Amino acid sequence: MLEVFGLKIPIMDDVDLSRKKVLLRVDINVPIEPKSKEILNEWRIKRHALTVKELLDRNCSITIIAHQGRPGDEDFVSLEKHAKVLEKYISCSVNFIDDVLGEKAIKSIQAAKEGDVILLDNIRKVPEEMKKGKPEEHANTDLVKVLSKHFDYFIQDAFGAAHRPYPSIIGFPYVMPSMAGKIMVEEILSLNNVIQASGVKTLVVGGSKYPDVIKVIEKSLESKLINNIITGGLVAELFLLAKGYNIGEENIKVLIKKAKGEEKFKSLLAKAQEILDKVEKTSDINLFLPVDFAIDKNGERVEVPINQVSGIIKDIGSSTVEKYSKIILESDFVVMKGTMGVIENELFRFGTYKLVEAMIKSKAKVIIGGGHATFFGNMLEKGGKKDYYLSTGGGAMLLFIAGERLPALKALDISYRKFFR
Repeated sequence: MLEVFGLKIPIMDDVDLSRKKVLLRVDINVPIEPKSKEILNEWRIKRHALTVKELLDRNCSITIIAHQGRPGDEDFVSLEKHAKVLEKYISCSVNFIDDVLGEKAIKSIQAAKEGDVILLDNIRKVPEEMKKGKPEEHANTDLVKVLSKHFDYFIQDAFGAAHRPYPSIIGFPYVMPSMAGKIMVEEILSLNNVIQASGVKTLVVGGSKYPDVIKVIEKSLESKLINNIITGGLVAELFLLAKGYNIGEENIKVLIKKAKGEEKFKSLLAKAQEILDKVEKTSDINLFLPVDFAIDKNGERVEVPINQVSGIIKDIGSSTVEKYSKIILESDFVVMKGTMGVIENELFRFGTYKLVEAMIKSKAKVIIGGGHATFFGNMLEKGGKKDYYLSTGGGAMLLFIAGERLPALKALDISYRKFFR
């Protein structure tokens, strides 16, 4: 059993799983090529294969549930190709079932024997999976009611989705004995070591998912576990707008689009203003914003001060890189999620690459999560950085580091109190 943030988390070693039927929730949500729908990065699947192999060693019958993308998005696809990739890493066949709750799925689960591995189709094809709620509410969803009756145990290994209060994350632990899987345990221990350690902790946040980052920064201010927050990407633009800088109509339109509407954008802008006010009143945390940006002018990278922006912002500028690199070099721990700019374009990789180079030169322990984790991990390895960890989580990693009691962990604590005491 693990204890974190006052929560008691059952683990696989707490139970004799030999020859049991287990339902395993993993996070194999991976980058998908929009046209061919081919898997572009297998890393998450490879990581979760470790848990599957351990369960196979215990002669379990394993049924896996997972998601890929969101309904309406280009990467919302079947998990059939994921099953083929998983086979490669566990060295045995995976029975993919193009069903989740129907007769085909249930018959396959019932017929499964020791050593069998089943992967059900994308659970987000079940509409109720995308609804937020409480564990006791999700216990009454069809997803939980239909599947739970066919298994002895539920194993939660989807750290990357641990911050989502969805049925597959928090519903099963309410109705059946549940525990953290191998990857979940590794994530908890690695990230908790950073929280518990002394030294200067710096958070580097960027990318386009700025609504999630705002929540992380709010939590960081409450918990006071982070010393420095370095911002890039859209969240930096939002804060500069909140400070009264004119970032241009084009960039505001991007912020509105990523917020999924003008009302949500206005709400986030108000939160950003509240955060700035709080930061000014406390000495516990430093929030750093860019002093210059890079924009695209006729196919060339042009750097401008933050008060002279014209056109779409594509990266942080050289002066900001120098400022941020100094902070990283003076840190004991650096946690990064998201990029400083549009790294898909080689003109605008400069800011992000330079910060990773600073991490390589620094004495800091580095943790990187999110969609670019493996890419930056390769940079760190090639640069000779030894003390780093790649997290399967993005938003979940940031919230955990900020001191959030993630919904998945709270649900496992409920399961401990209901089934293990």
